[in-house]
Amino acid sequence: MLKKILSGLMFFCLGLQAEPTKPFNEQAAGIYSWANWKPHKANRELTPDLRGVAVILGWKKLEPRDGEYKFDEQFGELLKKAHANDYYVHIMIWVAPGTPEWVYEIGVPKVFTDRKVNALGHATNQNYFPYYFDALYQKRYFKLLSAWGEYIDQLPDHLHKRILFVQSCEGSTGDGWGYKGKPLDKKYAVSREQWDDFRIMVWGKMKQIFQEKSRRPLLIAVNSDANTSKSDQWLKNNLGDFGLKMGMSSHGYHVSDNQQRYDLWQEKRAVNPNLFSRGEMDGELYTMNWSKHDIPTVLYWSGLFSLHMNLDIWNIPQNVLQDSKNSPAFQFFNEYAPMRNPQKSTKGFCALRKGLDAANIQEFPQQSYGSGKGAMRVDLKRYKDIVKKYAAYGAQMEDPKAASLGGMANRNRKGINDAGWKIMPGNYERFVYQLDADETSQPWWSVDESIYGRFARSFGDKGGKMFFKINEQFAKSAKKMKLTITYLDKGQAQWTVNQAGKDLQTIRCRNSGEWKKAEFTYIPKANENQDEHDFIIKKISGVDVTFHLIEVEKI
Repeated sequence: MLKKILSGLMFFCLGLQAEPTKPFNEQAAGIYSWANWKPHKANRELTPDLRGVAVILGWKKLEPRDGEYKFDEQFGELLKKAHANDYYVHIMIWVAPGTPEWVYEIGVPKVFTDRKVNALGHATNQNYFPYYFDALYQKRYFKLLSAWGEYIDQLPDHLHKRILFVQSCEGSTGDGWGYKGKPLDKKYAVSREQWDDFRIMVWGKMKQIFQEKSRRPLLIAVNSDANTSKSDQWLKNNLGDFGLKMGMSSHGYHVSDNQQRYDLWQEKRAVNPNLFSRGEMDGELYTMNWSKHDIPTVLYWSGLFSLHMNLDIWNIPQNVLQDSKNSPAFQFFNEYAPMRNPQKSTKGFCALRKGLDAANIQEFPQQSYGSGKGAMRVDLKRYKDIVKKYAAYGAQMEDPKAASLGGMANRNRKGINDAGWKIMPGNYERFVYQLDADETSQPWWSVDESIYGRFARSFGDKGGKMFFKINEQFAKSAKKMKLTITYLDKGQAQWTVNQAGKDLQTIRCRNSGEWKKAEFTYIPKANENQDEHDFIIKKISGVDVTFHLIEVEKI
């Protein structure tokens, strides 16, 4: 290894200039493994929906003794297997848990916290962490990163090209905070400002190691949930194209405060369209009452939600990937995750639903919904009253306490919650938008036990027409458009699509009780008024028709 490092130094001495970092590879977006990738459990044969893998390295195994690195054994061999499976990889080193004991033996303080359970509510003994502000700790940590960067920079091209980005994990796991729990010894407590400064220092070191000193610079990703305006500004000014871990965009739908997260991400991507994101679904699927009773449906709608939140990489546990019942969620995510740019993309979708936002006082006035006492967010009667309005249409509220709390508590809900605090209120969509959705269609919840029926919309008594708009940049280059509409074949109704004043073919429901797909093609016409619809789903006769999904494709 020493020869490789010296060889790399010679390149720099000769004045070889590093290449600029390449933008995120949109075609690499999709389903990735989580957590520690085991090739015998997740590969092309056993997990066909897998597009790439997360390689998570533990400091303890990478450097079992001070200065003794196991990069080939712990990292290089995995890269070779990723190449053999034609997988992309994103990489990170977890410094905690799993900090080597020798780090503490050289004098770095071991900080014990009051942590007793993990994020899934299970008892844990992982309640101590290094003191990140200790000078010895920082020296050894940055030495590890530098050695790893040198190793990566000397990899053969066919292996180096597999790496999409490296994520900074400056604290506990990939989260945005150093400790889990509060330090028992208050002298090791860290303020938000102190931690912000430490994270920025780490990001600066990573920029030096993986970009400025590298012949083949790598993109860098960081956690976003703990970012402040100061750290966001540093990223914008210093990293150019970078990625964010969007934790609350990947742990299922109906997560509190995601309206603000969505708006903030839209603002960031408007400034830099090359920003990319990743997020994880973890063991909650098998432990939380809201999810474990119907994992395929939870994954399907969580995937639609994650796409709506502009997630590029969705990390899924390996055992979940092995179950073919979950494939519809993964196949849909893989199909649409690369569709980031409306001009270059060929497909878009609109999944019909309604989220009941308890923070919306215009739709749900405080005097009519709730006790009228105290803050609305913690008024559990308010959530129940809102859902009661839609109970005839299938809405449920089984754990209002969890709905009133933050995102991590939402994950622990004991049942189905169709109301929440600042959850996404409308359809999950990309490049296809429903106009005046609540005025022209009836929302439904838990229509049936299929993955499609968790949410839906129907004509109801709203007039028999649903209006849709296609993103202007997306539609501009389309010479021909195909619509694929998923509907519930129930009853004897007839319906069609109207485009530019012309009805296309008629679809007749045959009362099979199954979800079916209807296809329509048309030649787009210029829409002079961009506020107007591009097409209408229109009832011709009969009673009601229930719809799940509208997909558009340029052909």
